Amino acid sequence: HGLPQYLILSLFQDPGGKLWACTNGKGASYFEGGKFHDYEPVRDAYPWSIFQDSKGVRWIGSYGGGLYRIENGRVTNYKKDHGLSSNGVFAIFEDSKKRIWIGTTGGGAVIFENEGFLRFDENHGFRGKYVIRFFEDSKGVIWAGTTGYGVNRFENGAFTNFSTGGSPAPVSGVLSHDTVRSIYEAPDGALWFGTYGGGLNRLKNNKIVSVRKKDGLYNNTVSD
Repeated sequence: HGLPQYLILSLFQDPGGKLWACTNGKGASYFEGGKFHDYEPVRDAYPWSIFQDSKGVRWIGSYGGGLYRIENGRVTNYKKDHGLSSNGVFAIFEDSKKRIWIGTTGGGAVIFENEGFLRFDENHGFRGKYVIRFFEDSKGVIWAGTTGYGVNRFENGAFTNFSTGGSPAPVSGVLSHDTVRSIYEAPDGALWFGTYGGGLNRLKNNKIVSVRKKDGLYNNTVSD
């Protein structure tokens, strides 16, 4: 059906219902008219993620090729020499304030705002250089899942970190694993964190409780 590569790194459905696929070394493809088509702007890239923001701007994160921005047919490729903290971009997310959050491999978390990049690192209270997931909860709090450093919470302009080593007061309990791959908010307001080997963690009423295979979970590796 025209798909250039059978190894798919991620899938994305845009607001118009079009399905996009990031392939391993063969660029990005979209499904239309019963078959896949190459997306020419990134045909030779190694795309990891695709995202379309509320303005219709399409963003593509890649392995080694930086961040692509496609707006009104114009393609802009941002790399480290443009202010991006890393040329590896794994996660892209838009929050309710229309800020574009970028999760990099090796460069921590970055915000693209006012045509520039703002990087967050340990000097800002952010822990972890590999960011793989963003989520905004019903209170407008931003959460950033990392590889090896748990999850960071961005609230009232400041970061706090939750990990196996500790949680900020007044929260009791700690995460069961420091790689957080998925984040979800349940209807009752509880936040769930899926980890790579530590099962699920639930944060509710300032208390963290873990759920693992021994508790009936099928597998201790949880992703979405």
